Amino acid sequence: ASTMAVHQGSIAEGNSEEGKEKSCCCPKFDRSRFNEKEFVWKDKPFVKDSTFCFFYVPLNFGGLMRRACAKIEAANATCEHEDFIMLADMTSKWITRVCLSVTNDEIPGAEIVKISGTFLAKTFEGSYSNFSVWIGEMDKFAKARKGQYFDCCGKMYA
Repeated sequence: ASTMAVHQGSIAEGNSEEGKEKSCCCPKFDRSRFNEKEFVWKDKPFVKDSTFCFFYVPLNFGGLMRRACAKIEAANATCEHEDFIMLADMTSKWITRVCLSVTNDEIPGAEIVKISGTFLAKTFEGSYSNFSVWIGEMDKFAKARKGQYFDCCGKMYA
């Protein structure tokens, strides 16, 4: 089973050391926007990329973000702060796939995926060591909200 993590904010890169910014920094995370919410998407475009991990801890995440952001910004496909969402699919201890929402699907050199469906979101706060506990809490939340749910095609369980 895979796990999705969500981040809201801007993909712009700031430089706080000099007090200057290339664009702007991520706004403070607004838990209320995602906590126990349902989202319905129809062909929502995302740029997909991946990075290596060591026991689920992403390595070179900054490089992934710089690479993806350069392509997104060059195509003028950057989402506004309130519309941006980043999905992280931690498929194994060794790799994480990341999807960054964009405003269009014409981004040269980028892999584009379109996501459709109804999605439940819940936010958690605390140490990364609690991650497995949160997976269990999300499982209970989804079952209580929607009954049985599947993290992949239901035919896999038949």
